[in-house]
Amino acid sequence: MVLPGLWAVLSPLCVGFLVGPKCLTGMLAGAIASGMMLALMMSNAGGAWDNAKKYIEIENACGGKGELERSERALRKLNTSNY
Repeated sequence: MVLPGLWAVLSPLCVGFLVGPKCLTGMLAGAIASGMMLALMMSNAGGAWDNAKKYIEIENACGGKGELERSERALRKLNTSNY
């Protein structure tokens, strides 16, 4: 975990000092934009997982709560229903 932390701290410093402030601005804008896209995708995925779990527990679908292979069946059902 030290190496990714160093990468995050040192890369803007290196770009800013070696290339210039315009390049640093572009790098930071790209990092912010990609971080926002990743955050939106992760929040939607988390909501989908939560809704699928609630559906299985409330509607007693795929065997209901407490079944060992409930997540496998739910994933198979979700993956095949989209096509």
